[in-house]
Amino acid sequence: MADGSPTLPLVVELVDGAWRARPSGPGAGVALLALLRSDGDVPDGFRITRGVSRPFEPTERRVAADQTNESWIIGEAAVVKWTTQPLVGPHPERLRRLVEAGFSQTPALWGMVEWRTPDGHWVPVATVNDLVPGAEDGWTWCVDEARHALAAVGPPAAAPVPRDSGNGADPAAGAPGGAARRPPRRPPPATAPGRRCRARTPASWPARPSPGTSR
Repeated sequence: MADGSPTLPLVVELVDGAWRARPSGPGAGVALLALLRSDGDVPDGFRITRGVSRPFEPTERRVAADQTNESWIIGEAAVVKWTTQPLVGPHPERLRRLVEAGFSQTPALWGMVEWRTPDGHWVPVATVNDLVPGAEDGWTWCVDEARHALAAVGPPAAAPVPRDSGNGADPAAGAPGGAARRPPRRPPPATAPGRRCRARTPASWPARPSPGTSR
């Protein structure tokens, strides 16, 4: 701002009785990354966590996949997630704890901005992580995995067709009395002979060694 007070490229506002956040406008993601790379302060009621610092191009494009919040790719290097859903707390500090522990098995955190709700809870309003090239959103991955699993199992087995009894009756005809005769159903694999599951009772559970005892 002109008076030198710190600003953020986001807006927190009350919408339909719930607090929500959104980017302030075009270029908000680029401005956020520039703030994370600097030593700039944030306004009262906000706090910032800084992670890795990497070079990036000042370009941005929105992620088109259907998702709960709003994500933008910045400079083909980072992903900014704006929390556009209602801001409620308390919120676990998982990301901050991962950064403090030096955990490296998830996309690196560039930074996170949190806002303190009127109830005093801190909730994330913007999170920036490494972009994983070629990655897909979780929903797409889940649907693909389900399709692969179904293809491996295959379609349900067709019911056997009854043979002609030899008296000239049509095996597909209805049973006496007009009731349709349904061919027997093949039991599902989970209940087929030799594969039936047996519920384990507490008495059959393996004993767990108590602390301090050898296994």
